[in-house]
Amino acid sequence: MKYLPILLALGLLTPPALSTAHDGCEEASILNNVDIDADSGYVLISKKDNGDDVVMISGDYTLTINDVTVRTSKKQKRILRDYYDLAQAIEQQGKLMGARGAELGGMAEGIALTALLQLAESFTGVQYIEEDTASDTQQEVEEISADLEEMGAELKDLIKELEATHLKLKAKIRAIRDLDWF
Repeated sequence: MKYLPILLALGLLTPPALSTAHDGCEEASILNNVDIDADSGYVLISKKDNGDDVVMISGDYTLTINDVTVRTSKKQKRILRDYYDLAQAIEQQGKLMGARGAELGGMAEGIALTALLQLAESFTGVQYIEEDTASDTQQEVEEISADLEEMGAELKDLIKELEATHLKLKAKIRAIRDLDWF
């Protein structure tokens, strides 16, 4: 029955718990009001549930709002670069966490079977699995869980940086400041 806590942990690490990075923050975030799509070559920012206005930062840090290029100073371009790089890093970190979480999810079937066999052992007294197998699986689950916890902390730090940079963009670029939702 030592696998029950692991099975419960798997339930907590399912896609809803790992979905969008900024929705998972406990405190209110300015990023909760926007959709951010970071793809190779650009970052798109729009108001959540209403994509009327679209802000795009390209890979060369050019700012476009609703298909109109906005002229920016070198200082503004540095902020755009920071925003772009952070959004890309968050996207990459999310993909890495998803892959690592999928590894853990893939182990769920084996863990469930092991737990059932251990339950059967407790009733029958017959050993169905070797202790080394269960111990190895538990160690691997603990390693993946630790990786996910560390990756989650890194992701939270990246999101905080992105929030601060989001505010800088709004403060320093008038065309963005004019968008009431940004």
